[in-house]
Amino acid sequence: MNTYPSHGAYFADDPKKSHGYTAAAPTDQTHVMYYCKVVLGVESRQTTTNQQLASAPKDTHSVIGTLGGFTEYIVYRY
Repeated sequence: MNTYPSHGAYFADDPKKSHGYTAAAPTDQTHVMYYCKVVLGVESRQTTTNQQLASAPKDTHSVIGTLGGFTEYIVYRY
C-alpha cells in the first residue's frame, strides 16, 4: 500500500478513515463525504507498505490495502 497519494480515487469501509482526509469549510467548519459503491475490477491485495507503488500492479485495476486497522481501496484511472 502506498503511503503517498497517487493517481487514483481512495475509498474506505470505515468513515473514520475517510474523515481524516476531509477539510473543514471555512465558513461553518462542516465536512463533506460521499457514500459510494465502487467497482474495483481486478484487485491487488497489499499487506505491507510499498512506497514505489504509483499505480495498480500490471493486469489489475485497483489496490486493496489493510494497514493500520483500516481497509482502504484505491481505484486507478490508468
